Amino acid sequence: MSFKKDNPEKKTFEPKGLKITFQGETFTTLERKKQQDLKPKFYLFNIEKKFYLSSLYPTGEENTYYFDVKDDGKYLLRLIIDDSGTYKGYEIEEL
Repeated sequence: MSFKKDNPEKKTFEPKGLKITFQGETFTTLERKKQQDLKPKFYLFNIEKKFYLSSLYPTGEENTYYFDVKDDGKYLLRLIIDDSGTYKGYEIEEL
């Protein structure tokens, strides 16, 4: 997890390397090595079992992404960042 300084007055939180538990499995947020025009920058991957779950699509709301699971639907991932910019956790909501 890191911050990207696009604007010196505002820090954008990058969710790289976060551990997310979803449906009893632990996933890590990874950054694509090669940026592709149609693919989002970050995605969820289960390192232990070596499988891809979904891309993390920005919603337009800061620190909020949606992801879709084949045959299961769409989910909202909201990262909880305090006023000092520290990552505090996450919430997942079914859409």
